[in-house]
Amino acid sequence: MHSYGLVNFTIIGLFYLAIAPLPDAWSLDARWRGILLRNASLQGLHRRVLQLHMCAIYFFGGIAKCAGRGWWNGMSLWRALTRAPFDVVPPEILIRAAFLLPFLGILVCVTEATYPIFIWPKKTRLPWLAGILSMHIGIALLMGMYLFAGIMIVLNIAAFGPGFAFNRRRVGDD
Repeated sequence: MHSYGLVNFTIIGLFYLAIAPLPDAWSLDARWRGILLRNASLQGLHRRVLQLHMCAIYFFGGIAKCAGRGWWNGMSLWRALTRAPFDVVPPEILIRAAFLLPFLGILVCVTEATYPIFIWPKKTRLPWLAGILSMHIGIALLMGMYLFAGIMIVLNIAAFGPGFAFNRRRVGDD
């Protein structure tokens, strides 16, 4: 279970939970109870650091994938989907869908490597966030890596999702 960075990303998420001031304006308990922010400036700082951290993770992961041939020709995806214990999809289906693997491999490379470019502008943030979340949902369903995918989804939503999840009002504003 240590493969694909599960432990590392769990530690990253726990680190931000440990240092971030809570409750923040986007937390569910603050919304339900109507709690005011303790220190709004620190909340923005911690979210910005998490955003930069996620950009660095995806950028360097995407560049590393782009450097190898396996992502361009689909072999890296084939190996990932056929390697135990991640071989959830029956081989017959993989063989029939093998023509999609190069396209999906290139899509993963481009989506990750350009994450820092397209996640910041408001016009492209929602489609890029949706693309990254879809990629992680695919990882969960096609490889059975539910915990890893869940952690990555939570980190992405925590970094870039609050503006879409709730309206822009602060908890104490009426």
